Amino acid sequence: MKPKFIRLFLVLAVVASAFSVLPVQAGGSVVADLSLNAVQTEMAAINALPAGKQAAEIQNYVARLPISAQSRSLQGRAQKLAQSLGTASPAQTQAILQELAQVSAQLGQDPAIAQFQNDLLSLSGSTPAVTGPAAFSSLVKGDILAENSGASTPYPWTMVYQHTGNYYGNSQVYESNSDGVRLKPLSNWQTKGVMVGLGRDNVVSASTMSAAVDWAAAKYGTNGKTPYNYIFWNKTTDAKLYCSQLTWKINQHAGVNVDSNSVVYETWASAKYGAWVVNAIIVPAVAPDEVMLSPNVTVYSTGVN
Repeated sequence: MKPKFIRLFLVLAVVASAFSVLPVQAGGSVVADLSLNAVQTEMAAINALPAGKQAAEIQNYVARLPISAQSRSLQGRAQKLAQSLGTASPAQTQAILQELAQVSAQLGQDPAIAQFQNDLLSLSGSTPAVTGPAAFSSLVKGDILAENSGASTPYPWTMVYQHTGNYYGNSQVYESNSDGVRLKPLSNWQTKGVMVGLGRDNVVSASTMSAAVDWAAAKYGTNGKTPYNYIFWNKTTDAKLYCSQLTWKINQHAGVNVDSNSVVYETWASAKYGAWVVNAIIVPAVAPDEVMLSPNVTVYSTGVN
């Protein structure tokens, strides 16, 4: 073989080798690289797109993740369960949420989903950088508290935070739980092992936020008068409220929208549950993570009790 043909052969061999290491899915698309740098590059590209084009790109990106066929099937099961919440009785709702929690746990065991979620958590900056407790002494009326107790939760759409409330003053937190909208002791948020983030509306004054909490307390009560809302995608109703819906309404009354519809959160949810979840749940609902990822909220302290 002549030298020039040898060189050409080697060049072609290198090119072929470079392409052979990129796994290809059945549809011909290249499987997404799950390294942190690659995920960061993809997310930066999605963020740079106009808002109207981001959802489609998220869907394309998630479709290329090397998620197992079993997990894809479980995502379909999660969709059917979520759809059934709209017509379920209270007793059926609890059973559906328990099954959703089980499906969620199974999906979290998929290696690709688990790695991708860890990458997104690193990029979001939502995890606490310290092991000590959050700075509870810095709370002022209207501040947002968000927690992850580490326990199973009836709210399946948890990336980092399971629950939110607003500080009411006098060591009390205004929040909505399964027993409705109530004032609860701050000490509940200081339980050992609970991860807590503290945030503050960075658009309006402290006095405006304080007045907004007073407005909510007068409207929704403080002793369970307003029940819990299990239809998460109906955030506009005043008849029933879930935790982050209450926080959203308090800030809305102050003139600030804290439902971020974060690209990171939407991508996380799509990767775990499937692309259906964005329009069905994430956009019409307001999750604790969306509140804490809002550009209108400054997370000034995180920690683990």
